[in-house]
Amino acid sequence: MTSSLMRLISLGCAGVGLLGLVGSRVFWSNGTDPYTLQRVSGDVLYEDGQVIPVKALQLTFVPLVPSISPGLFPRPGFASVDVKTGVFMSATTRKPGDGVVQGTHRVLLSGENRMPLPEELVPIEYAKFKTSPLKVDTKTGTLHLKVKRPEAPKKTVGRRISER
Repeated sequence: MTSSLMRLISLGCAGVGLLGLVGSRVFWSNGTDPYTLQRVSGDVLYEDGQVIPVKALQLTFVPLVPSISPGLFPRPGFASVDVKTGVFMSATTRKPGDGVVQGTHRVLLSGENRMPLPEELVPIEYAKFKTSPLKVDTKTGTLHLKVKRPEAPKKTVGRRISER
């Protein structure tokens, strides 16, 4: 190959790279998301079907889908649960009700302002990414999340040491 042909090829590659960079900047500045979103709704109840008796219940959907390119990760989604019924009607990733990233998610439970829920009502494991047993796939769009009740504290038998 001649040096002029090599120069033309390298300029062409640089031009394509620059066009991709500019295109991605325009793409992101418009506020669009390269991940496909799925609308979801459903309920969050104890395993026996009872409503969890909390003042506020928030869901965080943490995507477990891989990054589509280096440095570009899927955003988590959020939903508010009606504590009287245990139902949530939608989830939000960017705009209200737009849904969550399609695919598998780990779901975290929290109270108002993402504060932990009382441990006597919901085990702390549901608030942490590494330990939450709630894992869902958004394919169906309707999610039924079951939460185990925390174990009641065991009562001690006998007298206390201070009573002796």
